[in-house]
Amino acid sequence: MSMLWGSTFFMNKELVATMPPGDLTALRFGIAALVLMALAHRQLAMSAATLGKGLVIGSVFAVSQLLQTFGLVRTSASISGFLTGLYVVLTPLGSALLMRRRLPLSLAGSVCLAALALGVLTLGHGGPGGGFGIGEFLTIGCAVGFACHILVTGAWVRPENVMQITVVQTATVALWSLPAALPGGLAIPHGAVQWAAVGYLAVLCSCLTMFLQSWAQARTDETRAAVIMSAEPAWSAVFAILAGQEALRARTVLGGLLMLAAMWLAIAAPALPRWRTHRRAGRVPGRTFSARSAESTAGSRGH
Repeated sequence: MSMLWGSTFFMNKELVATMPPGDLTALRFGIAALVLMALAHRQLAMSAATLGKGLVIGSVFAVSQLLQTFGLVRTSASISGFLTGLYVVLTPLGSALLMRRRLPLSLAGSVCLAALALGVLTLGHGGPGGGFGIGEFLTIGCAVGFACHILVTGAWVRPENVMQITVVQTATVALWSLPAALPGGLAIPHGAVQWAAVGYLAVLCSCLTMFLQSWAQARTDETRAAVIMSAEPAWSAVFAILAGQEALRARTVLGGLLMLAAMWLAIAAPALPRWRTHRRAGRVPGRTFSARSAESTAGSRGH
């Protein structure tokens, strides 16, 4: 999943040079939603509660995705990657505040290592014009949104509703993008290469990754998920090197090793209690926290 996300930055940067960000997001997630509905048509019947959760999760993701795409127009791909990766720090902070708990030392260490790795991999390249501008601020907003998305996904997604929520949230992202895309008409890709890029972003980097995130977060805690997903900039560097867009540098090797260490610590750390909702007998339905530890997915995810 992180590998696929890492491959999106240079593709999005190329596409937004010829397509407005809102149009690209609407087209990408519109195609993704249609593919998911075709694949999961037998699972589209769902409760109102599941539908509502999918709409909320999708809305949070949609705002975050739009902020990232619009920000990418006004900053470099590397700076966008680093600032987006700030969710690896924001997620455990939000989790600690909401759940009023201390992070295990090893998990806190993995967060710090991941943040350091992100900086080593991406800072110092410089954005267009240098300094902090509207593009950087939009991308910071996107990092806050992605942290909220990870938290709410961890709270509401369960193994039995993974596909249903994946379909709803993907369609919700497409719908949220339409107001930004419709003024002036919906722009479409130019030529087979751009259509192939949009298809790749829609099917593999949207359909598959959104399902994988929901599936994994139904089985692991949100802080561990955020650390593992933060390998995205490292994969971005790998793809840039393989494509000949960037040379292999010492900082790339060092950042990659630090990221691997952060992921190892996150996987080895004790599992945190899941954030759950349930009904208490004789009481108004409310949110509470379960002390049951989450099942680790270290053996089932290829990171």
